[in-house]
Amino acid sequence: DRCPHRLDALSEGRLTADGDIQCAYHGWVFDGRTGNCTHVPQLQGSAVGGRACVSAFPATVSQGLVWIHPGGAAAAEAAGPPPRQPEMDKPGFKVTPAVRDFPIDWPILMENIMDPDHGLFAHQASAFDLYSASRERPQEVRETVA
Repeated sequence: DRCPHRLDALSEGRLTADGDIQCAYHGWVFDGRTGNCTHVPQLQGSAVGGRACVSAFPATVSQGLVWIHPGGAAAAEAAGPPPRQPEMDKPGFKVTPAVRDFPIDWPILMENIMDPDHGLFAHQASAFDLYSASRERPQEVRETVA
């Protein structure tokens, strides 16, 4: 996830109409299939050197999310399509895209996100309350469509 020029995160860049990745820092463009650098705006017609390349991995876009397959094309094909969330296909479903950098390993982050007790006790947020409902007083969940 690093541009070879200034080591900026390519995930912060742009996906071009051709399926290539453009670095957000200086605009270097990398072939989305091979990782070869195909364009450096500052070179103005000069050849791009062979050292200016990155590792390429198969990726799939599903429901606006990018799924990366670091195991290669065979593993990506064997994995099949990514799981879908039916709610995301409903009219009126809203997404607020965000990029957050956490100075921790991803397994720790996932453990906190997936832990059903974490939200209620760590954040004191009623939206995470899975305990106050009972047979006599079930928790209501309402869906509103704007």
